[in-house]
This record gives sequence, structure tokens and C-alpha cells, in this order.
Amino acid sequence: MGKIPSVVASYLKLPDVACYTGHCLRRSSATLLADAGVDITTIKRHAGWKSTTVAEGYVENSIENKTKIANQVLVDTSLSLMTGCMGTSPHGCRSLSPTASVEESGR
Repeated sequence: MGKIPSVVASYLKLPDVACYTGHCLRRSSATLLADAGVDITTIKRHAGWKSTTVAEGYVENSIENKTKIANQVLVDTSLSLMTGCMGTSPHGCRSLSPTASVEESGR
């Protein structure tokens, strides 16, 4: 595995091919999987990690993933507001979750 990333970088005509390492490949694959919505257990199995903390350390916070999460929050919030599915938590806080239960919302 040691030379594979630099060989791929060379094939792709990327600059500084010596800078591409197995670590870069693991980090990139973990991040791409997370961005695609793959759960952490599957990412751990893919890379052979036993620790969730280690696996999470390899996942970069990409702009694509942050944008996807922000958009999902906006969609969920909009749906909640349109359908009136806002519930109240046991602490008296309003929940924007469209899946708030009837018991939770007090309805």
C-alpha cells in the first residue's frame, strides 16, 4: 500500500506526488464515504478500525458534508413548520423534529 497513493497521484499528474501517502488515501476514502451518507460502523469495517473515535478522526469536515447537513436541517425545519409537527420536549423546549411523537408534543 505504501507506494500506491503516489503512483495514483503520478498517473493523475498531481503535483508533489511524494506527498500522497497511505494515510491520505485512508483519510480521503473515510471522508468520501461519510459525505455519501455511509454510517460510521460501515466506515470502520471498510478501513479495519475498531474504534469509533479513530474512524471519526479520519473523516474530514468537508464543505459538501456541511452543506448537505445544513440543507437537511432547513428541509426538516420547513416541513415541520408547514405540517405543524412541532412538539414540546419534556423540558418544555419546542422540537423542530417532524417525527416528534404525539406523547412528546402533548397533543
